[in-house]
Amino acid sequence: MADVNTNYQFIQFLIRKNQTGNVTPTEYQLAYNTAQRDYYDMLLGRVEQFQYGKPVARIGLGMSSKIAKDLAPFKYTNTPISVTGGVSPYGGGIALYPSNFHFLAAMFDTTYRKVERIDDTKIAARLNSKIDPLSDTSSPFYIEDSTGWRVYPNGVSSVLISYYRLPVDIVWGYTVNSNGRAVYNSATSVQPEWDNPSNDEILGRAIRLMGVSFSDEDKVKFGEEVITRGE
Repeated sequence: MADVNTNYQFIQFLIRKNQTGNVTPTEYQLAYNTAQRDYYDMLLGRVEQFQYGKPVARIGLGMSSKIAKDLAPFKYTNTPISVTGGVSPYGGGIALYPSNFHFLAAMFDTTYRKVERIDDTKIAARLNSKIDPLSDTSSPFYIEDSTGWRVYPNGVSSVLISYYRLPVDIVWGYTVNSNGRAVYNSATSVQPEWDNPSNDEILGRAIRLMGVSFSDEDKVKFGEEVITRGE
């Protein structure tokens, strides 16, 4: 897995080689955290490329092993959420968003029937449907609300959700020695959560944010080898 100190050494090496000065811990953290959010949003953005008129993504989370693997550290699967506060016959109960919730992958009832999402413009028709009456708990559905998902019908008392949280912000922890120099401290650091290929992509984005560009990818690979060998 990626290491916050190795990443910092690598960025410092490239900055010095390009003679663009020095990178402070704060600048490094800002660049990396911005880059990882950008990469995370890009991965989810590929999933959220909905087709016009169809609430279905072109690429499902389960259809791309690369996307699923990259996002795996941030996924929670089949998390039970209570549905409370429903008022008969039309007031669906609320399933509150988890405190670390960011993106919903799927929702099921406790018998693993999929809970369908419907558009707000279709809620009235669905509530008054003669084909799928609201009293039928075998066809649950939900809409988004300010604090959670409003789940119908009222007979649904709990749902299971699979969702994604945001990556944690990395921290390069340090102490200051007698010479006034920052010395790495692993105890107060926060490590990246990405695997190595994703971390390399994020490092490339962070370096570009710092104004460093490369005409040859071999320069980047050479820098990684130097850090690995400890030169």
